[in-house]
Amino acid sequence: MSQLGKEKVKEDLNSIFTSKQFISYCKNHSEKDRYWLIKRAIEFVLMVGDYQDFWNFNYNSAYDYLADRKNASYEEIAKIYAKKFVREGYLFHITPASNEIRILRNGLLTPASKEIDLEKSQNLEQYSRYLNNEYNNYFPIIIPNEEFNKSDESNRYNNIYFGFDLKYLLEKYGTSSELSRFIKMALEMKFNLDFQGKSREEILEIIRNKLIKDSILSMDEIIKIMRLLEPYIEADDYAKDIILFPYKKLLSNDNLLNAAKKNNRIDFLEKMVASSVINDDGQHREFSHCKDIPAEDLIIISTEQNPEVILAEDCQKRLLKF
Repeated sequence: MSQLGKEKVKEDLNSIFTSKQFISYCKNHSEKDRYWLIKRAIEFVLMVGDYQDFWNFNYNSAYDYLADRKNASYEEIAKIYAKKFVREGYLFHITPASNEIRILRNGLLTPASKEIDLEKSQNLEQYSRYLNNEYNNYFPIIIPNEEFNKSDESNRYNNIYFGFDLKYLLEKYGTSSELSRFIKMALEMKFNLDFQGKSREEILEIIRNKLIKDSILSMDEIIKIMRLLEPYIEADDYAKDIILFPYKKLLSNDNLLNAAKKNNRIDFLEKMVASSVINDDGQHREFSHCKDIPAEDLIIISTEQNPEVILAEDCQKRLLKF
């Protein structure tokens, strides 16, 4: 069976999203439950194909459905996941809903293509390192991204990251950019601050007031570190878009993936990924794509208010609203 095409994914998901049952469920349940239902809809459409039993909540997942209705064993279901969900399926990327229009216009871009200034981020790291050393670990060393200490910086700036585990990705990503998320987390932990629900201006003011109150840094040092921080501080946007990208189009520098290809062991990698999703065993592997991706290659699921599947073909029509 070949990959489920974009138009079919759009048609099936929008049929679920516009149903009276879906709208009623979302009105009467929490945001967390709404995202659970969206995730479940995506899983049923990609994995099961027939979503007639979608509203039967005896089936919390496609796995439950396949085990009961198809009488499939764990091994059989793992093979189905490896085939439909991995090899012939889609990778997921989570982004704040505020990025939706830009992605519809320009596609999904690597950080380098978005013109993130590497020199500015390096200046922030260097100055935070200076403050950390000068004042006995008072200020956190801020690196541009938590993965940068594990991989080459230029590689991180030139790749887009995807995963198969939608539950994990929804929990971890999409409230703000990776850079902003990590920098805010480092500052919150070091200074015992809470930025949740705050605007960008409020977050900057909280940081500034904390530094002034502590009376550790000079005013010139506070002014300089705030100037370096400002470009990376974003308010959280809790509405997220889910982006689907065909696994077969992945162009990756990932060592494990390339080793599997070289040694003809893609089947092993796919089984490992499928198993990690089925068992939720904490092996949340992500894969890098080393090029910008045009909007035509993407399926965008807007989750704000009433969820909707948007394709590049819909782009002009949608952009007329803005």
